[in-house]
Amino acid sequence: MNALTSASTPAHSPARQQGLTLIELMVAMAIGLLVMGTMVKVYVDSSRLYNFNDEFSQMQANGRFALEFLRRDARLAGFWGCNQDIDMVNQIKKSHYNRRSYTNVADANPHSTGKGVAIGGTDDDTLTAWPQQITTLNVSDTITFRGATGQTFDLSADIPAANLSADVILTSANHGIDPGETALISNCQNGDIFEVTGTTGAALEHKATQNDSAALSKEYKESESAVYLVNEIEYCIGTGTDGVTPTLRRLSYPNQAAGLTCANDGVDLIEGAENMQILFGLDLDAAEDGVADVYLEADHTAMDMDKVVSIRISLLLRSVSNGVTDEPQPFTYMGTTTAPPATDRFLRRVFNATITLRNGALVSAS
Repeated sequence: MNALTSASTPAHSPARQQGLTLIELMVAMAIGLLVMGTMVKVYVDSSRLYNFNDEFSQMQANGRFALEFLRRDARLAGFWGCNQDIDMVNQIKKSHYNRRSYTNVADANPHSTGKGVAIGGTDDDTLTAWPQQITTLNVSDTITFRGATGQTFDLSADIPAANLSADVILTSANHGIDPGETALISNCQNGDIFEVTGTTGAALEHKATQNDSAALSKEYKESESAVYLVNEIEYCIGTGTDGVTPTLRRLSYPNQAAGLTCANDGVDLIEGAENMQILFGLDLDAAEDGVADVYLEADHTAMDMDKVVSIRISLLLRSVSNGVTDEPQPFTYMGTTTAPPATDRFLRRVFNATITLRNGALVSAS
């Protein structure tokens, strides 16, 4: 009896084992794939949103940075020490590449265009089909600022009429001025611009090797005169160091090489700058209240150089990377709306600034 009972109820009867049916397995796999697909979509969307925000933030920072540089140089343009209307003589040889149009008289200068005044510029408002090719980046305007720096170096002795060819003596040997740089000596009525040909202690040499003459044009009294560094700064659009990305570039004179251009040799300021357009504001009313009544291009036939009181800068910036947007984004720049091609999925934004000139209404057009 006991043996029969034991044989009829085995310890591991197949009737008591459990498992997954094929339908249950397929349902589980479907749920797993659904969860995995959701996670992948969340990851892709998050990555795309992060990339969008990162490119947008970088573009915002680039725009602010560029406009701040332009604003600073624009407000220093036309600064010639204590008097912006001094009678200046440019002593640097006309054949020398460091001679720029600094003086406020007509200057037959092969190196920088127009009369030597606060601001110069070239105009090209041609907008080409996007994406711009490297060869068409020169459709942007350029703008040039000229003037002395705000740092002042006092004389330690008079420079009398009988000793105009002597070195310019400064109060400190730590003036930091190097040979090859351009300097201005001014007494608030007259000024001489010269290239520093050498330094000995606190002395600045202005020999005839790079200047028309070793002699200054006027005498300068110690108590009434000072020395300033002088430069010409040009902004333009060119290609960056990668040879592809459009970039806002800045070239500063004097420099130590001939034949340099802003587009090819300027320092990269920001990446993704596709276009820059400049308008000059003219004060035309009889009251001369310093407020612009009209804005014109640099080469406009109605441009009156002596009436410019402000400049209006418009920068078109794009994201550095392509594929930031899901599809091409139309944009409007300088009144022209452009629909980019299907392969163009850059993010773009326009940055504008109106800058008042602090040091007079003097503009050079070319």
